[in-house]
Amino acid sequence: MIIAIGGFRLHHWSLTPLFSAYAVPAFLQARNAPGNRFADARFVDGRHFSLSAWESPRAMRDYATSGRHARAMRAASWLGSGPFAHYVSDDVPTWEEALAVWRAAHAVPVTA
Repeated sequence: MIIAIGGFRLHHWSLTPLFSAYAVPAFLQARNAPGNRFADARFVDGRHFSLSAWESPRAMRDYATSGRHARAMRAASWLGSGPFAHYVSDDVPTWEEALAVWRAAHAVPVTA
């Protein structure tokens, strides 16, 4: 499986309603997308995280470049920013495992 985890930080908290207007439909699209094995979202350390597992790179790419997710990506630059980490796994990771990979990929320390 291909695992994708991203941590998005809004430019300002007042953008939360607009972010939600884009993020919720994109999240629902992910949950129902062909090839999706898992999709979840959480707010951790001041970032909006998404975690998803895909049966193939093509399934993930087809989702990422279509529909509500494509619209959300076009709006992302004026809403905020945040990197993704992608990696291969035999199993759906726990949140703790995926966050550790994301933090290591982006040299982000764990906050207490």
